[in-house]
Amino acid sequence: MSDSRYDPRYDPRAPEAERPRPFAELPPPPPDNVPQGDAYDWYTRGLELLDIGDAAAAVQ
Repeated sequence: MSDSRYDPRYDPRAPEAERPRPFAELPPPPPDNVPQGDAYDWYTRGLELLDIGDAAAAVQ
């Protein structure tokens, strides 16, 4: 290809196994810091946060 913007890493004609994955070199995302479970679990977690005096966290 004569196009000056050609990048062989992103050639759509390349076999699937050889194509680079977008953002493959980035680290994995951080784990979620939210309670797992249903609404009652969230409710009890909010009450715990209120009991220890963290009203701002309980609202979230």
